[in-house]
Amino acid sequence: MVVLVCVYTSSFAWSWGPLGWLIPSEIFPLDVRSAGQSIAVSVNLFFTFLIAQVFLSLLCTFKWGIFLFFAAWVMVMQAFVLLFIPETKAVPIEEMELVWTRHWFWKRYFKMQPMQNHINCCNNNNNTDLPSADQLIKLDSNLTSLKTAADSNSLQLTQNNITANSATLVQMG
Repeated sequence: MVVLVCVYTSSFAWSWGPLGWLIPSEIFPLDVRSAGQSIAVSVNLFFTFLIAQVFLSLLCTFKWGIFLFFAAWVMVMQAFVLLFIPETKAVPIEEMELVWTRHWFWKRYFKMQPMQNHINCCNNNNNTDLPSADQLIKLDSNLTSLKTAADSNSLQLTQNNITANSATLVQMG
């Protein structure tokens, strides 16, 4: 039993344990990051406390089956992460909102509203040098498609793509 506890603890510490701290620190936009992180930490500590309180009674009831119980929850967490948590590797904090707006599930809940409100606020202050929100979204879409094309080995940038983006930039200017 002691060996199983050691294996479980070391496996959890190397895999799922840090994710409760890492994912919230990466996924929240800058304007709500501190509030989101504090809620995530509170929930994490509450469930840690809850598991610590019920572990011994579950161990006495399930015996070695408690490890199967926690293994089942790890499988549920694995499925959740694979389906619902987008990859954030090499994504700057400022672009996290775009990650959520492009995800197959979360895009129906996340809109580009904060960026549009900021731009509209700036445009209302007689800053005519700034492009509109629609122009920025179109430019972002064009630049994303160009980056995707440049990153993949099967596609190459063509003179037409460069000309189309140059025309878009000239129109926005």
